Amino acid sequence: MANQTQSSAWPMIELDISWDGTAPGLPEHRLSIANFATPLRGLLAAARRTANNMLREAMSRKESDTGRLNAEADRIDIQIVSLKEGSTNPSCIIAVAPAPDPQALLWPEGLAEEAIDRLLLDIEHEGRGIQRNIRVREYFRQLPPGITKQDYVLRIDGVVRREVHLGVVSIAPEISDSPYLIELSGSIIALGFDPGKHFVRIKTSDSSASEVTLTATKEQVLQALEARESTVRLLGVCHLGGRKLLRVQRASDRPVRLDVNTFVFEKWHSLLARLAQ
Repeated sequence: MANQTQSSAWPMIELDISWDGTAPGLPEHRLSIANFATPLRGLLAAARRTANNMLREAMSRKESDTGRLNAEADRIDIQIVSLKEGSTNPSCIIAVAPAPDPQALLWPEGLAEEAIDRLLLDIEHEGRGIQRNIRVREYFRQLPPGITKQDYVLRIDGVVRREVHLGVVSIAPEISDSPYLIELSGSIIALGFDPGKHFVRIKTSDSSASEVTLTATKEQVLQALEARESTVRLLGVCHLGGRKLLRVQRASDRPVRLDVNTFVFEKWHSLLARLAQ
């Protein structure tokens, strides 16, 4: 059985992990605690989050049950049994701690093995740049640089359930990290002129009625000044450095369709290209 705390009826869940490359310790077949302790904790966090999500899906739990579901998922542990001879490949078992209150058990049959199986599927997708599991993405980011090969093998009672083999991992960029276009409608409430920074600030006319500031050119500030008595429509680009104004237009003017307008994608091509890097 996988653990003395588990019932003998529970299956043996084994997980073999292999990393290869030039990361510190790997060429000498040593597992560096400095470089792999955090990723291993990240892998466990990903396994527990996966189990938590599966519990929620299976039981349709309410948001008020979040703490209880977290406690159930945290019963999962990844325990290193051995390192394969002449390598840094840990052989692990998936253990499940006993429930504090057996009468209130939420754990459905097969959850542990199904959670690890889904985790490996997420690892396979995330390793190829397909977003599925933010915890797996965090685990990949925690791995030290120089890993050129990763392998994961899941066995249930000695039978291979899933294998994942990855080369150099391509981590999908976060959507929030990528530049994207925004269109705002509302009233201009402030402008920035020389000798200070040029900007246009708008109070949006939607339900949020929020104030948004966009950096601008001198010409754009002058255009916004001419339209300050009208409701305006602004087109901008959001990026990690803030918001950049691309176009000022009175709301009463005919909207410019992006699919036929070459203004943004020709005039601002170089800017968008730099932001996308």
